[in-house]
Amino acid sequence: MLENSVLQMTERRSEDRWNQFRGCRVAIDGRSARLQDLSPHGARLECPANFPSESVVRFDLPWGIPVRANVLSSEAGLTRLRFDYEVEALAE
Repeated sequence: MLENSVLQMTERRSEDRWNQFRGCRVAIDGRSARLQDLSPHGARLECPANFPSESVVRFDLPWGIPVRANVLSSEAGLTRLRFDYEVEALAE
């Protein structure tokens, strides 16, 4: 589990969300996914593929810019990511 991981030491679930991107098709390591939640520091996606926790992946933002992200969790078709750096909603 990641309970003692540095990746989860900062709680961000109350952070503002960019709801206009909910349901958008995106890609994670080249695999198709559907965006459920997006914030400046991370994302939650529906994706049939599972990824190992704490692995590093490429996530293509809805407006076409790729970012590097760490997998916080990935199971039962839902994947949670934390971006390496804060992103801006360029397509607001």
